[in-house]
Amino acid sequence: MKKFTFGTPEQLVPSRFCDGFRYTPTEVSYPVSNFTFKTMASGCVLEFPIEDDCHIFGFGLQLKQFDHRGRKLRLDVNADPVAPDGESHAPVPFFVTNKGYGMYFDTARYAEFYCGKQKNTGKNAAKSSGSFAGSEAELYAVRQDTGLVMSVRIPVAAGVDVYVIEGDIESDIDTERLRKQHVKAAQINTFGACHLDAPLVHNAVHTMDFDAPGILFIENVGNLVCPAELDIGEHMKLLIVSVADGSDKPYKYPLAFEKADMILLNKVDLMPYLDFDEEFFMKGIRHLNKNAPVFKVSGKIGEGYEEAAKWICEKAGMSD
Repeated sequence: MKKFTFGTPEQLVPSRFCDGFRYTPTEVSYPVSNFTFKTMASGCVLEFPIEDDCHIFGFGLQLKQFDHRGRKLRLDVNADPVAPDGESHAPVPFFVTNKGYGMYFDTARYAEFYCGKQKNTGKNAAKSSGSFAGSEAELYAVRQDTGLVMSVRIPVAAGVDVYVIEGDIESDIDTERLRKQHVKAAQINTFGACHLDAPLVHNAVHTMDFDAPGILFIENVGNLVCPAELDIGEHMKLLIVSVADGSDKPYKYPLAFEKADMILLNKVDLMPYLDFDEEFFMKGIRHLNKNAPVFKVSGKIGEGYEEAAKWICEKAGMSD
C-alpha cells in the first residue's frame, strides 16, 4: 500500500479519527503518473485510466449493485436507497478491482465516482493544433475517444490523499508451494470476491483425485468477516489468527470466533516483542465460544502443530 498526495488535503478526514489506522508504506507497481489532478472552484478532480476489462467493486455497503463498472456513484448517506447510485447507510470511498489493485480516498465529503467512461480528447487536440478539420476523415479523427478512465470528484476540497492497495487474489503461488511439498492441491480463484462459496468448492473438488482417505483443507479468503458468514460444505471451521493482529480481534470480529471449531494462535514466537494481551484475547474468545480449543503455534519455528494435528486427526476418526 502506498499513499499518493494530490493538492492540499483537508485536515478533517476519516483516517485522522481511526485509532486502528496504521499506514506502513510499501512499493506498488501502480504508477503515480497515471493520475491527472486538477482543482476547480467547486472542488478537485482526479482522473486515471482503467483497463478495458476492469470491474469495480466496493464503496461500502452497496445493496443495489455489485459491479459498478460504467456507473456514476455519489457516496451519500441514505438508510433506504432505491437505486444503484452510490447512496447507502454505510458508504465508503474505497474500491477494489479484478486487476489486483484497489484505492481508498481519504475524504469525508460526498465524493462522486465515474466508474469507467470514455474521455473524448478530440476537441482539445483540435485547439492545440490551431487548425480545423478540413475533411470528414479529419473531423472524426479528432473526435476519437481514448480508453476508459475513472473520474473522482470531491466537492469543496483542494486535495486528497489516495492510498493505492495491491493484492494477489488470482495467483497460484500458495498452491504451487504445497505441490512442491507433495501435497495435492487445487487452486480456486475468486476473481475479486471476498470469500469462497459452496459452488466454487464443489467445482474444485471434482477436479481432484482422492485415491485414499484423508483430510481436505479448504483455505478461504484471508479476512475475518465474509468467510464466517457462509457454509461451504466443511465439517469444521479452523480459524487462524496471529498475535501480530492484536488481542482485540475476538471483540472486533465476533462471528468468526463464535463459529470456529478450532483456533490457532499463530506467530507466538513474536509475543516477547509485541503488546499482546493473551488474557484479554482468551476472555473475548470464551465469551463467544466455550468449546473451541486454542492452540498456540509458530509457523516460523514449527512450534505447537503436532498437538493441533493430533486433535484434527482425532476429530476425523484417523487417530490411528
